[in-house]
Amino acid sequence: MARRAEMVLANDITREWEAEEKIKTEAQLLDRATDSIFVHDRDGNFLYMNEVAYKSRGYTRDELME
Repeated sequence: MARRAEMVLANDITREWEAEEKIKTEAQLLDRATDSIFVHDRDGNFLYMNEVAYKSRGYTRDELME
């Protein structure tokens, strides 16, 4: 008689999901700001910019993120 074994692994990703939702909400708020918002690293590379930041300067986001 053959024995059958099963293994079930489960991870609770609630915290990660909640953190992602919070980041999405904060990004939406930044995108709706009427002032330019730039975020860059220590080397001056842009990590984020809101829509006002690039549109008011006549660029696309991709052009400034290069």
